[in-house]
Amino acid sequence: MLFPGPGIFRGMQEENGMPLLGDSPKRLGVRVPPNPNPDIRPDASGDVHPPTSLDARGLFCAPRVQDLPAHRRPVALLGTQTQATFKVWKIAEEHLGPDLVAFRDSSHHITGSMPKRSRRTSAALTVRVSSGT
Repeated sequence: MLFPGPGIFRGMQEENGMPLLGDSPKRLGVRVPPNPNPDIRPDASGDVHPPTSLDARGLFCAPRVQDLPAHRRPVALLGTQTQATFKVWKIAEEHLGPDLVAFRDSSHHITGSMPKRSRRTSAALTVRVSSGT
């Protein structure tokens, strides 16, 4: 079977067997203002609110590997990423725990976010990804 599933999938760079943390689309983390393309917009207190159908900001994920854009999949998974450190990572929704939510905004897209936590805790929470594919 080429494509595992179902789950929550994201293509990211690897470092020491885990997703590389950072504020880049190829890393595990989110971009915040003043970045011109923020993934989340914390309020004045620095809190992040859960995604809604009107504002689905957060970490881009997909319900199946094949739903990731080709530039977010390695060549081995019929993508265009040639970096040896670029992997597709999977986590089951039930393993997200209380500090993360998965908002399915279409049949091919999931937004990962926090129900309402300070953005300063996000780096600590994102290491919950369980395995590389």
